[in-house]
Amino acid sequence: ENLVSNEKKSFSTQKSKVNTLRQFYMIKTEEIENIFLLIMLT
Repeated sequence: ENLVSNEKKSFSTQKSKVNTLRQFYMIKTEEIENIFLLIMLT
């Protein structure tokens, strides 16, 4: 039983890591798009 709960914990940890990474990546992508826009406009 303990093993199962540990599995679940590690899974949710992985999930939150992935979500954090995804958010970070989204932010970075937005920044990159903004930079491209700036370059194209100038």
